[in-house]
Amino acid sequence: MGILKFAGIDIGTNAARLFVANIIENSNDYSKFAIIKSSLVRVPIRLDEDAFTIGELTGSSIKKLTLVMESFKRIIEVSDVIKYRACATSALREVTNGEQVTDQIRLHTNINIEIISGEEEAKLLYFANIKFVLKPQKHYLSVDLGGGSLEFTLFDHKQIKLSKSFKVGTIRALCNKIDHFEWDHLKEWSAQLAYLYKPLELIGSGGNINKIAKLLGYDQSKPITEKSLTKFYDSISKLSYEDRMITYQLSPDRADVIVPATETFLKIMQYTGIKEIKVPVFGLADGIVVSEYRKFRQLTI
Repeated sequence: MGILKFAGIDIGTNAARLFVANIIENSNDYSKFAIIKSSLVRVPIRLDEDAFTIGELTGSSIKKLTLVMESFKRIIEVSDVIKYRACATSALREVTNGEQVTDQIRLHTNINIEIISGEEEAKLLYFANIKFVLKPQKHYLSVDLGGGSLEFTLFDHKQIKLSKSFKVGTIRALCNKIDHFEWDHLKEWSAQLAYLYKPLELIGSGGNINKIAKLLGYDQSKPITEKSLTKFYDSISKLSYEDRMITYQLSPDRADVIVPATETFLKIMQYTGIKEIKVPVFGLADGIVVSEYRKFRQLTI
């Protein structure tokens, strides 16, 4: 048995996350490995105003993101990480100067940030241990909600059947930047998918659904029901921003986005007719770690 450290950096619209993990190896079979969290750092960055209003990242956002990456670099170095990968999603995908920003950050920090597609994001989420909760002969629809995008992945017989990205996100909702045609397309697409792949189970991922599951006292073995999620939404949506922080012990950057997040998951349940959602509490950074380890040991991706 050996122990190796890997790390994944997930740069979203709302926050940047650094996940450092211990990989517990089985020397007889590298495919039989275990992941134990060493540390998880989440830093609010809020790229929303630049990304969805101006269309490019400005000096203050670039400076903040650079400082965060410098901090992450130090943590990676003192943690003796042997391999890591940094991925940026919706916000940097959409701004006109995304590549220039990543080039600038690389010069300052030596961290190479990859701006990944929605399809690559879906693939990494598959590796986020989601595949370990999938059962053969079943259809699953994974729903990953971020600040700038909503990523759907259909799993059929434990394999990715298709993926789809929508410009629907919690920060977009707060900025009133979601086109009603996008909602119409999402509704039609998800309803058709649920009809074609009956019975279909929902899997939710992302910081908001993870936080909701925690607040409701749910764990990985028990799905969140539409009834309990509706009750939660009715309660939290009536509270002011300040009262949400106090009542539910939410951070400022979570207290505003959790309302549109809950509403979005309820809409998806309504569109698909699925009455419950499983929450494995995994995310993109987890998938990055698993993917990098598998490449390191030349295991099948």
